[in-house]
Amino acid sequence: SLSDSFMSSLEHNGVYQLLDPVSGEAIEDIPAEPIFEAIVDASWRNGDPGVIFADTIARDNPVPELGQFGAVSGCGEQIMIEHESCFLGSINLAAMITHQQQNPASVDWEKLGDTVDTAVRFLDNTYEASTFASEKIARVSKLGRKIGLGVMGLGDAFYILQIPYNSEKAVEITREIVAYIKRRAYSCSEALAKEKGSCPVFSSASHAHSRRNATLTTIAPTGTISMIAGCSAGIEPVFRLVYLRRLASGKHLLEVNRNFIRKAFEAGLDIPHIFKDLIRGHKLDELKSVPQHLKQVFVTAQDVSAEWHLNIQRAAQQHTDNAVSKTVNLPCNADRREIRQIYLKAYQMGLKGITVYRDMSRDNQPLSCSGDSSLLDAWLKANGY
Repeated sequence: SLSDSFMSSLEHNGVYQLLDPVSGEAIEDIPAEPIFEAIVDASWRNGDPGVIFADTIARDNPVPELGQFGAVSGCGEQIMIEHESCFLGSINLAAMITHQQQNPASVDWEKLGDTVDTAVRFLDNTYEASTFASEKIARVSKLGRKIGLGVMGLGDAFYILQIPYNSEKAVEITREIVAYIKRRAYSCSEALAKEKGSCPVFSSASHAHSRRNATLTTIAPTGTISMIAGCSAGIEPVFRLVYLRRLASGKHLLEVNRNFIRKAFEAGLDIPHIFKDLIRGHKLDELKSVPQHLKQVFVTAQDVSAEWHLNIQRAAQQHTDNAVSKTVNLPCNADRREIRQIYLKAYQMGLKGITVYRDMSRDNQPLSCSGDSSLLDAWLKANGY
């Protein structure tokens, strides 16, 4: 957690106050630079820690009277006060794209809006349907009745829309979708307040709002639920078109992007040959048999520069109540200076947090390409290739 004072001290090569986390009292003044360098070095070595910007988060607190933030979820997307909980859910954007013959794919705004309405009501109902660990947690949580409706499948949605992730059009669409979800969620929460009553923190005369929920939107990483839904995670680009997912058991699960398969089939490409090259670590852009228009659209995490990762995150954060979980993927040969600049740029852009992961910085990383194509051979055979 990095404060404004820390970032200012870092900028001016100065010192900052080290505070006792319990008493809040200043212990000593220490230089900011070596602390920041240690954070950057650790991130370069194995992807941890990610950072959050505490004062940026605090400035966006919709209900400061409930208390200051005291906890954050493991991936930095949900910030809570002490003893608070929050219910999260994510909409698969890849399922919100309409397909019409003779017409290009487009966002089905009516379907998305109906889904938001259902999701907000569902998440709000969890406060009554759930059993809390203690009475205090139940009481504090219900003061704001915070929920965090987010998205997943953005990378796959771009594939279907035929929009490159690393483009201004993608940034524009991201901003448009997330803003629409927030507006619709707020409208639904206001309707729920009329039906069931406002959350207690909004019931006082000091608030002009009349909503059922203090916060409505959060963008989580959705690692597990996106795998169940069969779509890309959160607002991340597709990791690879074909790759291995390492399971807790040590075994691997083959992931193959079906949106690419469909387009490759339509183009008459040699799918087994292409996928065998990809599983060995080759980039799509390196394959001469693949048309340029497919290379432009089917970019993956390894093709997206840090700048575009941050641009997409900013577009989403501008219309998200809580925070946005996002990882900037870097190649194995990235150096510490790149990671340093990403952290500094994220702060300057007003992001609430950011994570950086350098490929192969861990011996057993969860997602990877592999020279062993036996799983791919079995998949190709099972699917008739």
